Amino acid sequence: MLAGVTAYFIASGVLLEQNWRFRITYLILLVGVVRLFFLDGFYHAYTPALLWIVPVTAAWISLPIIACYRFRKGLV
Repeated sequence: MLAGVTAYFIASGVLLEQNWRFRITYLILLVGVVRLFFLDGFYHAYTPALLWIVPVTAAWISLPIIACYRFRKGLV
C-alpha cells in the first residue's frame, strides 16, 4: 500500500511539473524509490525499515505542492 501511495505522489509531481529537468529527475526517483518497495526478501524482512519508509512516503506528499507552487510563481 505504501508503494502505491508513494508512486501516486511522485507521478503526480511528474505530471504537474513544467520543467523537463525536474520531470526526468522525478521519474528516476520514482523508479528507484518504488523499486525499493518490491525487493525480494523473506517474511517480515521490511519490518525494521518501516521506521524510515513511512516518513519518506509522507515526505513525498509535498512534491505536487512544490510543483504547483513553482508553476504559480513562474519558476519554470
